[in-house]
Amino acid sequence: MRHQEAVLLWCAVQVIGSRQTGALPMPEYIDMTGASAHDGKVLDQIRPLE
Repeated sequence: MRHQEAVLLWCAVQVIGSRQTGALPMPEYIDMTGASAHDGKVLDQIRPLE
């Protein structure tokens, strides 16, 4: 009999969308990151330069 090992991966889904009147927001950005990634660091990566 084989020994099987379970692997747990913790992740977070980051979603940014635009508001729509009378409807759910339209997603513009979807990403999966490690659970330890801070939201601010993730947003810094996609924020437009000013």
